[in-house]
Amino acid sequence: MKKYLLLLLLLMISSAKAFACTCVYTRPFQILDDLKGYEFIAHVKIVNDHDKEPLTNPKGNSFDKVDIQVQELFKGKMTNVIYEVDKKNFCSLNIVNGQEWIFFAVRLNGKLVVRYCDDNLIYREADGQRDWEYQRGFREIKLLRELFGIPERKLANGKHTEYYENGQIEIEENYENEKRVGERKIWYPNGVLTSKKFFVNDSLDGKLERYYPSGQLKEVGFFQRGKPYNVHRSYNDTTYFPDHWYNSRDDYERIKDSLMKEHKRISLSEELVFNEKGENIVYRKYDHLGILQREIITHPETNTVTEIDYHDDHYGRLVSSITYRKVGEYKPLGHYQSYDYEGYPERSWDYDDSGKRINEKIAPRIKKMN
Repeated sequence: MKKYLLLLLLLMISSAKAFACTCVYTRPFQILDDLKGYEFIAHVKIVNDHDKEPLTNPKGNSFDKVDIQVQELFKGKMTNVIYEVDKKNFCSLNIVNGQEWIFFAVRLNGKLVVRYCDDNLIYREADGQRDWEYQRGFREIKLLRELFGIPERKLANGKHTEYYENGQIEIEENYENEKRVGERKIWYPNGVLTSKKFFVNDSLDGKLERYYPSGQLKEVGFFQRGKPYNVHRSYNDTTYFPDHWYNSRDDYERIKDSLMKEHKRISLSEELVFNEKGENIVYRKYDHLGILQREIITHPETNTVTEIDYHDDHYGRLVSSITYRKVGEYKPLGHYQSYDYEGYPERSWDYDDSGKRINEKIAPRIKKMN
């Protein structure tokens, strides 16, 4: 069991007092000894969160009932009731009906309880979505089966399909000898395609596509034998327009109206270039209008990085500064140069071996031509 500690940090927000809940970080469980402090470990579905019922102790620590249905029991005795500590509090797990969780429960005041800072992990959202991309919950269930000697559930050869409770297809993929092969598709609960990718012998191979719930393209990438290659691009969701994105833009109305009328229009968010070894050698970051903000170029032959920042200006792509550093380090090295909004050199200096600035210079102002 991971070490447990809650730290209450007093924050001032708009002259009002508020508390934030944080936990001391410890590595995820890896061996049985990490789980010895838990009395009950199971994959469960939330049947009734009793959300409309009053808290047992509104002014202090509360222990509030949650009805569950055990999907798979790893440790402890079967039960259909558990208690959530500090429900509707800043340390709440935000448990709601329809979700599926991996619960790691302890005994407190005679009750089997789940707490914010333990290993509890959501496996399925209330709308049915699971984290197929990063395997949140999938990895933990697989490891728990290994640790407690429960046989892994193997999939038969051929097409494998799973469905949401509303009848919509969630995932469709193919297996040969317990390995993924060919095309795999995943959908949102509303029937919109989430992602499409291809596998060879359980490794990504070929084109990858991801989509927003609106159906707009979110990401395109390419893989070869499990390694990324070529150019990977992520795109902004141009069907979503928070006003604060545009407060400083002269072209607010033109851009916003254009994108709203053309939901299929896309603008770059990120761009990654990979070499033949699968190493990311170029990273570019764009704003919500697709204007370049930052570029990071990695030089594997010298183990150095060039960082180029661009002015936040709707004319776009004018360099703001250039910095150099070693791969994996944040201490700058070599020469630093900044530029004004018209592209003229502004300030510069060098870094010595300790990272201290030397040879600082300010370029003379250049008179503008009328």
